Amino acid sequence: MVIILIPCCKRKRQGGTPGYQPSSLADSLTANTFDRLMQTRRELASLLGLLPGPDLGFTDKGNRPDFLPAYKRYTGVIYQKGEIESLYQTFKGKLIIISALYGLLDANDLIRYYELKMNDNLKTKTRLSTWWQRHGLRDIVEEYILAQGSPMVHDLLPDTYRNALKSWPLSGITSYCKYEYPGLYNASNFPRGDDIRKHLISQEKG
Repeated sequence: MVIILIPCCKRKRQGGTPGYQPSSLADSLTANTFDRLMQTRRELASLLGLLPGPDLGFTDKGNRPDFLPAYKRYTGVIYQKGEIESLYQTFKGKLIIISALYGLLDANDLIRYYELKMNDNLKTKTRLSTWWQRHGLRDIVEEYILAQGSPMVHDLLPDTYRNALKSWPLSGITSYCKYEYPGLYNASNFPRGDDIRKHLISQEKG
C-alpha cells in the first residue's frame, strides 16, 4: 500500500450538491478516534461561525452546504500540476489530505467550499497549525496510516502543514519518505505537484 500525504490549498472550485455520504475514514479509525475527529471539526466550525453540516460533525438537520469530493474541490498549483482530478480515479493507493478545516481527509471525502489555510490565525490569535497540533491531529493521522498495514508513506506536506503533526512521524511509521524543496518557498508547489503526479502515475495500477 502506498500513501501520498498532501496539503489542502487556498484555491477551490465552487458548487456541488447537498447530497452527503459519510467519510470512509470511519472504516480505518476506531469509533473513539473518529468521534474525536468529528468533535474537533465541530468545535472549530463553531469558532469560525460556519454553517453546520454532517461533514463537520453536526446532526444532519436543516440547510446543507454544497459538497464536492476533496480531490475535485481543491484546484491549487499542486492539484493542477499533479493532475490529481484525472489521475486519482485510477490510483490504487491512498491519497490523504491534511486540511486546515477538516484535519484529516481521504481525497474522496465530500467537503464544502471554505476559506481557510493552515497558517491562518483564529480570533484567539492561535495559528491553525498549532490548534490542530494541540487537538491531537498527529495521533489521528498515525492511527489511520497504521490501519493500512505497513504502507510506504510519501510525505509531500509543506512545513506549515507538518507543524500541525509535530512530532512527525512517530516510530510506528517505518516506511517513510519526506520531500523538501529548500529555498523555493511558494514556488515549491510546482515541483511538489510534479512529484505527486509521478507517484500517482507509478501506483495508479497498483
